[in-house]
Amino acid sequence: GDHRDLHSFPTRRSSDPPFTPFYRTGLGALEAAAQARHQSPFAKLEDAPAEALIAAMAEGKLEGWAGPPPPFFYFVLRNDACDVMYGTEKGFAALGVPYAAHIPPPSEWGETS
Repeated sequence: GDHRDLHSFPTRRSSDPPFTPFYRTGLGALEAAAQARHQSPFAKLEDAPAEALIAAMAEGKLEGWAGPPPPFFYFVLRNDACDVMYGTEKGFAALGVPYAAHIPPPSEWGETS
């Protein structure tokens, strides 16, 4: 699905990490903001309104936000996304930076050992 498809996330299970509610609440608030501003799900927004919505979130300028503090949610979401995108050997190579993990991962992202 689309990288902005908020409905593709699984429901909470007892085995989920403790931060699942943080993400679920924040993503729900982002979805509500998209609906309020654009009468559209976030996943269906064109790039410009999606980017403007993200910028407003980062600046804490979303009325009626019902999730974690918007700038903090943006900070965590962005950092986790960068870690997933660039926190691998391939990601470091794409940045032209030598990969020097303290503890090399047992497998690539998404691969099972």
